[in-house]
Amino acid sequence: SRGSSTGIGRATPSRYAGLAPESKRRLWTLSGCCAPTVGRGTKPGACWVWVKEFGVTSLVYLLGVLAVVALIGLSIALHELGHLVPAKRFGVRCTKYMIGFGPTVWSRVRGDTEYGIKAIPLGGYVKMIGMIPPRPGDAPGQLRSTTTGRMSIVEQARADSMDEIEPGDENRVFYKLPVHKKIIVMLGGPFMNLALAVVLWTV
Repeated sequence: SRGSSTGIGRATPSRYAGLAPESKRRLWTLSGCCAPTVGRGTKPGACWVWVKEFGVTSLVYLLGVLAVVALIGLSIALHELGHLVPAKRFGVRCTKYMIGFGPTVWSRVRGDTEYGIKAIPLGGYVKMIGMIPPRPGDAPGQLRSTTTGRMSIVEQARADSMDEIEPGDENRVFYKLPVHKKIIVMLGGPFMNLALAVVLWTV
């Protein structure tokens, strides 16, 4: 009877009936979970149906897409790591290290930093306290914003930055770093991407 691809355990599809046993064995082995040998009574399973319907080409394409996504994620993670490591070495308190944007899928707190993965893998960020310095004229040592009412975007960002600073963090803010250390922190991300490109080029 003519083979069918609509179930598990049925005969080999007739379009492949003329294949040599070795060719059938290779197709089944590619599926990863079908019978590895061909003999009397051997029937392909659900994976044979998958190979027939979608083909090996589709499987290779899918693996290629997953590899690209993984490399993009690795690039983002290394970029943000290039900011995080020098910032921590220079004493800046980093509250978050996140890969992606949107809702948090997974996170874990280590020390004073929350490490996590978000739902949209199109970037990432490291949150350091004191990224925006206080306004000239603010009281020395002021840790909290005293601005009320409507504010510009810059002033709102400044207020939010000040609100992140807790007692004891006076010397752990980014804006108090010397200029050369600020440059190292900011260039750490692009440097990591460059290093990754060199490694991939030479492998």
